[in-house]
Amino acid sequence: MDGLADANFSRQRIADYKNLFKRAEAPRAEAVDGRYEAEFIGPAWLRYIAPKLLPLGGLPGWFGKSFAEGEKAINLLRKGNELVEAVPMCRRFCASGIDGQAALVLSYDRRAPLGCRLLIDEFRALDENTLLGLTVVNLPLVRSFTLPFLLKRVL
Repeated sequence: MDGLADANFSRQRIADYKNLFKRAEAPRAEAVDGRYEAEFIGPAWLRYIAPKLLPLGGLPGWFGKSFAEGEKAINLLRKGNELVEAVPMCRRFCASGIDGQAALVLSYDRRAPLGCRLLIDEFRALDENTLLGLTVVNLPLVRSFTLPFLLKRVL
């Protein structure tokens, strides 16, 4: 998608990413499998605080996500020089809670740390190797506030 290479792409307002998400299409189920590295995007305050909050939610050293075998999704954590799979997610293609259109939606079940269980990640494809993610905290007063990030395929 145009603009990804632009130096300012990763520094836009949260509302800009939400609007881009609404214009983008869901990734094709058969094209998602692989390992992805995360990139924090958005205003400076969000890019600063997001990596610091992840360990508190049970994802220390968060690197990104891996998708495989149809419905498998799992977080990738950096442990020294290795990537370790931890904290599995439920993966489905369904209507987005953000705009009702098709999206890749990840949620956590009871096996996940308590902080993760409140999160829902929704994705749309920006290109064949890049997913725009919006994290929603599934609590009544903050459900409409989204936190953007990118997943870029590395394998």
